[in-house]
Amino acid sequence: MAFDSSNETSTPGFGSTPAPSSTTSQSSLGPAFCFGKPASGTNYFKPTTNLFGSSFAKVTPHDANTLFAMATATYNNVFANSYEDKERALRYFIQAGTLGHVEAQCKVGDLYKEGYSTPQNYGLAIEWYTKAAANGSTAAMLNLGIMSEEGLGRLFKDYTGAYVYYLQAAEREDAEAIYRLGRLYHTGMGVLTDLVRARTYYERAAKQGHVLSSYNAGCMYQFGLGDATTSLFTAPKIDYNKALIYYMQAAKEDYPDALCNVGYLYEKGHGVKLSFEQALHYYQRGAEKGSHQAHQNLGELYLDGKGTSIDLDKAYYHFDVAHKGGITESQEYMNVVQERRRKEKYPVLPGYDTHNSNNNNNINYITRAEHQRIVKEKDENIATLMEQMKMQQAQIDSLMKKLFPA
Repeated sequence: MAFDSSNETSTPGFGSTPAPSSTTSQSSLGPAFCFGKPASGTNYFKPTTNLFGSSFAKVTPHDANTLFAMATATYNNVFANSYEDKERALRYFIQAGTLGHVEAQCKVGDLYKEGYSTPQNYGLAIEWYTKAAANGSTAAMLNLGIMSEEGLGRLFKDYTGAYVYYLQAAEREDAEAIYRLGRLYHTGMGVLTDLVRARTYYERAAKQGHVLSSYNAGCMYQFGLGDATTSLFTAPKIDYNKALIYYMQAAKEDYPDALCNVGYLYEKGHGVKLSFEQALHYYQRGAEKGSHQAHQNLGELYLDGKGTSIDLDKAYYHFDVAHKGGITESQEYMNVVQERRRKEKYPVLPGYDTHNSNNNNNINYITRAEHQRIVKEKDENIATLMEQMKMQQAQIDSLMKKLFPA
């Protein structure tokens, strides 16, 4: 707002009363907010330390947009870490919301839900979200759906209520709401399970770049779920090509399980040319981003030497991480690695029957060097014995010639 210094004494500050003026009336100026230096000779402002500092007198603004701008500036100020600054931002948002500012109403709901500068209060959050939703806020509709689904501010989880709110937000093409509708149909929460609708919603949200929707759509195509033509008498229609397309959309955003599943398709040659090297690459990326299944699959490649050389140490490491992440089968693979390590370091003594259960409690292992020494010694003994047998045979032949001359 341009500031006219000639009318400075007639412009009210925050909560101040207009100074008498013989030239300009307050009604002709309308409500104004002075952000500049106060006029000399007035005492309507106390000395200020910052733009929205607490040194101002009581604030009684009248413009919702200005209040919202002030609230947003205070809220986003990286230096406004004090309780007073946070409380001021909340107060401005409430004032703007009270004056009908829809985005401010939704923001107040967020702050009460988060417990920002105020005790967490789900009841007030729902109240403000409801005001914003009634005024057309898509974000408020989504948040009401989330709170219903999670049972926040309610005695029980309300999946039916969540469905209604998600549907309202989805009609406004909100990607998160569309995804959550798909998930409700996928799991049968609040609605009858309908995999066809679930896949339809996942694909619809995936077109807007929703990562989880892309991943879930990929899973449904990989396992043949959600196809309208599938019946009890027909096999699921698996489409690895579409599964790969959706997985790649999520993989571009480094979604861990999508990276893992792309690696799986390369390892098995589903929808792509089989490539253990590519499988290793995507498994490594998925493991780096936190996919425990990717760790498991990496361990198997290192164990078998597929796409890389055999490395029992790396295999054991990845199996261990996967096992700690909840993949139970990893323990069996860890046992296999330990057994292979033991056999390489301690070969079984010659003649030992590994299938004899009587030996299970008395396994005698030797070092590889000792094993090689024994084998060499045995070979030398056999060679010496053969030489002795040749000499004995020569002696027998000589004796026979003497006894039975030709």
